[in-house]
Order: sequence, then structure tokens, then C-alpha cells
Amino acid sequence: MAVNSPSQTCPKTGKSLQHRTKKKPDVRLLTRQVVRKYRAQLGAHKRPLSYARFAGELNQAVQHLGLQVSYQTIKNWEDGLHRPDYFFIMQLANHTQQQSWQREFAIDLLAVQWPALYPEGSEVAQRILQKASKSPKQPR
Repeated sequence: MAVNSPSQTCPKTGKSLQHRTKKKPDVRLLTRQVVRKYRAQLGAHKRPLSYARFAGELNQAVQHLGLQVSYQTIKNWEDGLHRPDYFFIMQLANHTQQQSWQREFAIDLLAVQWPALYPEGSEVAQRILQKASKSPKQPR
């Protein structure tokens, strides 16, 4: 006797759950792409900016708030091990100069992690989100 998988039918109603299993883009993958893109843009001679220098640049923007981020944290974001802390991103977005890359970076992170709440990401975030919506979820 075949047993229905819980991912295929609802145990209470017996209805198909295929409409519920539509996969959303992996937020860690999108975050990873944003970090890589900014490190690549800020680097020189076709080499991305080092994790330590990238973290240092972010820290300069929020040091007056007593916040900091380590190079290992940046590496973890790019490796997809962790997502950026919401509080840190919000402080970075709200307390940096209007035209700074740090502010754009923060807004792009918000846009890829919570697109319904923060649709105003830069061209970087828009391209990443557009590409993610067209392609199937990629394995890690």
C-alpha cells in the first residue's frame, strides 16, 4: 500500500499541496551575490576588495554608533553561512551619507532579503532579484 508523502497532500483535507511548495529564491544566495558584487566593484585590478578592507570601510560608516563588523562576518555572508543582522543593516542604511556605497549596499541587502518591504534597491539588487526570479533554485 502506497503512503502519500506529507509534502504532496494535506493530511486533513487530502488536497494537493503543490501550490504551497513553490520555492522562493534562497536569501543567503542572494545576499552572497550582493556581497560579491560590491567587493568586486570596490576592488582594483580585477581583484575584489579584501574582506578586512571591506569590513573596515563598513565599520568607518557606523563607528560613531558603536557598531562594527568583522572580516569573518563578511566572509560568512559571502559564503552563505549567515545572513546579515537586520539591526546592523538598518543602522548602516539610516546613518551613512546619502550617496555612499555603504548606504547603497545596506539598501541592496534589505531589498534582496525583504523585497516586499524594501523594493527600492539599486540596480545591483534589481538585477540579482530579476535573475533569481527567472532561474530555478540552485543547490548549495
